[in-house]
Amino acid sequence: MQQDLEQRLISVIKDEKILSDIILRGVTSDEFIIHTEEFSFIQQYFNKYNSIPSMAVIESTYPGFKYLDDVKDIEIKYLCDELFKSSARRKAIAYINTSAELLSLDTYGAIDSLVTKLTNIRKQTTNSKSYADGDALRRYDIAVKNRDNITKGVTNGIKTGIKIFDDNNIGWQPGNLIGIIGRLGVGKSTVAQYLGCTAYKAGKRVLFISPEMSAEEVNLKFDTFMGKMNGYTFLNDKLQVGDIDLRNYKKWLEGISTRKDWLTIDSANGKKFNINNINGYVTEFAPDMVIVDGVPLLDGVGEQSWVKMMDVSYGLKAIAQNNKVVVIATSQANRAVGDEMPRPDQVSFGDAFMQAADFGIFMQQNINKPLSRYITIPKRRTGKAINTPIEITFNINEGIISM
Repeated sequence: MQQDLEQRLISVIKDEKILSDIILRGVTSDEFIIHTEEFSFIQQYFNKYNSIPSMAVIESTYPGFKYLDDVKDIEIKYLCDELFKSSARRKAIAYINTSAELLSLDTYGAIDSLVTKLTNIRKQTTNSKSYADGDALRRYDIAVKNRDNITKGVTNGIKTGIKIFDDNNIGWQPGNLIGIIGRLGVGKSTVAQYLGCTAYKAGKRVLFISPEMSAEEVNLKFDTFMGKMNGYTFLNDKLQVGDIDLRNYKKWLEGISTRKDWLTIDSANGKKFNINNINGYVTEFAPDMVIVDGVPLLDGVGEQSWVKMMDVSYGLKAIAQNNKVVVIATSQANRAVGDEMPRPDQVSFGDAFMQAADFGIFMQQNINKPLSRYITIPKRRTGKAINTPIEITFNINEGIISM
């Protein structure tokens, strides 16, 4: 019964760890139909006070809800799985009913639409597990591999494109979520794409999710960045009007056309991206790195912003962990920042994004030098944070970013 299922799952949320576990499994308020408000309230309360509301507070705020004392932590996986199945059934039935009305008007169009919608109803993946004791010897093999890599000057993980990391052979690790934060127009998208190009040059597969820029814009920037990394100069503004050495350009394009390791997906069809369809693209393309250019543009973030940002942030982290990929995502700093360097507490829509992220790269304009920026990395889950601003070269038109 749906009510009992939702009631049991909410009743098991006794602390931050359990809430985080449930969110990392992919549960959002969208999966609930009876106790949606109660689940959203718990998330909002946690975002505001960094603790879980008491049973008394929930029952007082929502008189129709009663805590169940017999729910055990061991039931979490089962309850989450059943909630996903229930949600999937509702969505599938709704899609089928809607498509049935369209079949007589546009048979093939209705079938294509139904297939697309049903494909986006993905089975949720669960958290990866590792025994600290039983799997211990695996860590010895990793340590030997890391030592050998450093001896050979090989980056452990995916090369970052950030000098302070790459000089020490420290790369992005599978499962990392990297957030890039700054005000409008500071160049977050460009830095994200530069980091992606660095990975691509190292032979990695990159999925670029673009809710705002068209695929054509992203791909022309790709030519500018990757061309520069490979000895070509394709000024981005000239590329857009074809005012370039076409012979060299064709030579470059013929060279890279042998690979299919950079996939750009934009919102040209008018449908917003969400965690489920992003996860679907990851499953289909199997990238090493996923770039999500504009977390606030994902479906629903603007509504109930605290709750949705938490859902999306931990959803992106779950995609990184479950698929063993690196996820780089850009988001906004709030207006209070002005021309200053943003702080972690100045991320728009609350601090859930930085809570979920392993690294936070913050950006600031250099008002005296248009072709440079400042960055800090105040959030770094492993290693020392970098709070002193570092000046970087930022020449988008020539494809030169020096971090």
